[in-house]
Amino acid sequence: MNPNPENREKSWTIRRKLASLMLVTIFLALTGMILTATYFFRKDVETRIKENAIQVAIAIGSKIRSDFTLIIEKINLLLSLTNDSNFQNLDPDSFEKIFFKNDKYFIMIGIFSQEGSSLVENKILFNKNSMLEFNITEDTLLKSVISNSNFQKTFQGNVILENTSQEIGVTTLGLSFPFRDRKDKCIVAILHTKKILESFEKKSGIIESQLVNSNGDVIAHFDDKMILTRKNIFDNPVVKNMLTSKFNNGQIRYENELGEFMLGSFRKIGLSDSAIISTVPEDKALEEVFNIRRRNIYILIITLCVAFLIVYNFSVTLTKPIVNLLHATREVQKGNYDIKIEPKYNDEVGQLTESFVEMSIGLKEREKAREALKRFVNEEIAEMALKGELKLGGEKKECVIFFSDIRNFTSLTEGMEPEDVLEFLNEYFTHMVNCVNLTDGKIDKFIGDAIMATWGIPISSEIDFENAVNGALLMRFTLRDFNVRRKLKNKIPIFIGCGINSGPVIVGQIGSYEKLQYTVIGDTVNLSSRLESLNKEFGTDIIISSNLYEKVKDKFKFVKLEKVKVKGISLSQVAYAVLGEIDDPNCPKDLEELRKVIGFSWSKKDKSFKPIS
Repeated sequence: MNPNPENREKSWTIRRKLASLMLVTIFLALTGMILTATYFFRKDVETRIKENAIQVAIAIGSKIRSDFTLIIEKINLLLSLTNDSNFQNLDPDSFEKIFFKNDKYFIMIGIFSQEGSSLVENKILFNKNSMLEFNITEDTLLKSVISNSNFQKTFQGNVILENTSQEIGVTTLGLSFPFRDRKDKCIVAILHTKKILESFEKKSGIIESQLVNSNGDVIAHFDDKMILTRKNIFDNPVVKNMLTSKFNNGQIRYENELGEFMLGSFRKIGLSDSAIISTVPEDKALEEVFNIRRRNIYILIITLCVAFLIVYNFSVTLTKPIVNLLHATREVQKGNYDIKIEPKYNDEVGQLTESFVEMSIGLKEREKAREALKRFVNEEIAEMALKGELKLGGEKKECVIFFSDIRNFTSLTEGMEPEDVLEFLNEYFTHMVNCVNLTDGKIDKFIGDAIMATWGIPISSEIDFENAVNGALLMRFTLRDFNVRRKLKNKIPIFIGCGINSGPVIVGQIGSYEKLQYTVIGDTVNLSSRLESLNKEFGTDIIISSNLYEKVKDKFKFVKLEKVKVKGISLSQVAYAVLGEIDDPNCPKDLEELRKVIGFSWSKKDKSFKPIS
């Protein structure tokens, strides 16, 4: 448990709980909406980006295939014209000049045959103007072809694309294909990459495309450095997927060496497993998704701030009546039932407030009744009565019964006004009742100037017998002090007689359902009353029965009295006068000394009590 409930209540008031609950609800709702919308928007964007990337790859691939098909046709046409016998008498250089003049990106065209594992040139056409412009020599061109073993795959009927930029020093590519379906000859053309680079220029957008051959070499790219260094991307997951795929196009999401996620697509162009590879960084592709999510988070924060102000102010109007009820409840707990709170709204809290005020009024009346009841009966009995635990009937129980009476009360009050008598009795009863209460006894009733008390009712204790005798002794000394004060006021001292008995009684409610009295009845009660009257016979103030004597004889000093016949009791009774506690050094030694301590003299002849002057 929290050792300081005040701090707990201040930290978690209903107002804060309500505001927190509503804010958490709004936060979860908006967050869920943002996450759901972002998820589906992201999926949609990814799908569109992938579709766009594959469409770009397909478009570029179609164009590149078309370009290479046209290039091959042009080369075949040129070589056909230069070898045709009908044109032998014409200047053979005229076709080359016209062809190279119209297309300067054709740098070299040659027919090669295979001798062993090497290529041997049969006929070579050079574009002198382009070679001069790009500072390329014939030896460099021939070496780039002869030294590249991949071109020999052409004799197997394949079309080969190679990046020859490193050998030549200019961004070029080599195109090799069979010559007129002859397996012993092939055509190799060296072209400047600008012939096809237009399709790869990154004018706008985020998609990056490149032409890659079956070895993973970059043949065409918008960045010349990629071509000049003959960048190899064979380990790229898109390239691997392309080389193993049975389909002409495909898509894949992968993580590059920098830890970035990429969206890749490929499109085979149908020439020597070469393909167009299109890639786009996922974070750039989804940049707008992230922007929207970020803007939504800002909106969420603003919404929560505005909602907090609205909810908190609203919760104040909702919880203030509850807080007032809390304060009122604490006042009721303290015993203050005068609650002054009024409901402001006719809602459930308003109705609760009205009911609480009515309840506090009822509690006030109940408390008044409880206090009034406690004045007439014992506190435990009053509590049992208020709880409805008292029923008509009784139970047998062993307890101690006490009776006391003022000696010569009639003559003492003769000539006194009624109000003076009442004042005198109230003062006397106040002191005597306090003695009973201090020793855990219960006042049963007042009978004129007599007091009837019990020990062991309704709750029993092992020391009830001892407490009863101690209560009587306390009355003895209290009355002595009371008489001292009376003497100072020139008033006659008073003396009492006490009778105490223990034994079985019937305890419970006696009367009817309309009027009940919680008391005890039985022979034990009757004997106690008779013992009280014996004090006149023996000149004592406290007499106990033999039953009680057996239970307390080790605690107190007694004087055994003569066996007497008691009115209403068939057998003669042995009684004992109480001198005092056994360990009290000032305890009287006999009855004469006891009377002196009490302050009266007793005449055995007429059984009269007189104060000692």
